[in-house]
Amino acid sequence: MRLDYLEYFEAAARAGSISGAALQLGRNRSTVSMAIAALEDELGADLFVRRGNSLALSPVGEHILDDCARIIALSNSIIERCARGEQSAGQELRIGRDDVLPENFWRHVIRAIRKARPHVRLSMRYAESDVLPELVREGQLDLAYFIASGRAGPRSGALQSRCCTHRHATAGGKNPSASLDELCGGR
Repeated sequence: MRLDYLEYFEAAARAGSISGAALQLGRNRSTVSMAIAALEDELGADLFVRRGNSLALSPVGEHILDDCARIIALSNSIIERCARGEQSAGQELRIGRDDVLPENFWRHVIRAIRKARPHVRLSMRYAESDVLPELVREGQLDLAYFIASGRAGPRSGALQSRCCTHRHATAGGKNPSASLDELCGGR
């Protein structure tokens, strides 16, 4: 499956027409039309319902549009990382969070991280509070914030906020979380 065909499909779906997609992509109309037809042949499904010069997504097209957008975004991210080369190694801070801490807390954390490391890309992952420490230990996350229940359990009201960090070696030897202990209160 060719990535450019997915890009043409997504553009046509967003524009609602082949000509609109061609204009947006800087391609001619026949190139876009033939690419979408080839993609439909490869997938064995009609992605659009054609009505004159306009297009509407078919049920299959609706079902795969978001996945195609994610594939395109991932491809663009890979190209960008490769273009930056080794300079980009270790410049992502992977943060785990539960859904209990309030948004005001997250605004504070994100501001503090951006102030301490303005060039670091942040990625957030939601998980249950009992899973987050293990994800940090396994190196899937660099940092996790969550509400943890005390030994007496959550019914006793013994809830505490927790932060855990894990530093792992990167190509540059510097993990973006290396000086972020102050965000966790030394925990």
